[in-house]
Amino acid sequence: MSAAKTTSSQKLNLGRLKSLGISAPEFAPFFLPTKYVDLNHDQLTINFTDLHDGDKLILYGTLIEYLVHRNSVPSRTVVKLIDESGHEISATFFGDPRIYAAYLDGNLQCKVCLSGQVGYYMQFAQLRNPSFIDPALIGRVIPVYPGKAKVISSETVFQKFQYYLLPLTIPIAAKWLLKKTKMVFR
Repeated sequence: MSAAKTTSSQKLNLGRLKSLGISAPEFAPFFLPTKYVDLNHDQLTINFTDLHDGDKLILYGTLIEYLVHRNSVPSRTVVKLIDESGHEISATFFGDPRIYAAYLDGNLQCKVCLSGQVGYYMQFAQLRNPSFIDPALIGRVIPVYPGKAKVISSETVFQKFQYYLLPLTIPIAAKWLLKKTKMVFR
């Protein structure tokens, strides 16, 4: 497929999405999710008592504390959630703490949603490889796009697609597809 040369497609910067094989903006709507996650309330884990090592879960609880460790290598942010019964779980986010500030600042004692894999350290439950889920997505089914290790995370791909790329590229893709089908049926 060759990309249609339009001024709209030239204005969009695909950046790291090119590493996933998206060579032009008009191809973005054809990049489909690999699976879907159901964020209905009955799919969320709200009781932290019987968590099994290795379970992949989506936790919904109250953020009670977070600590930023900037002077350690690597930098990390540790958050603690509790369920309605007071059971606690912690999650450690590695990397630049400023990335997580938007999710944490002003959200103490508020409900937050995290996904990850349960693990235990000295009998304390922890969430391994955690990621934040936007509370506005609770109750919805969300797509999970593939990412590329050390290039672009699946969460970043989701955010770029849902909030920026799809609304802009669907009209471009429709024009491109219409042009291609007119050529085929002539």
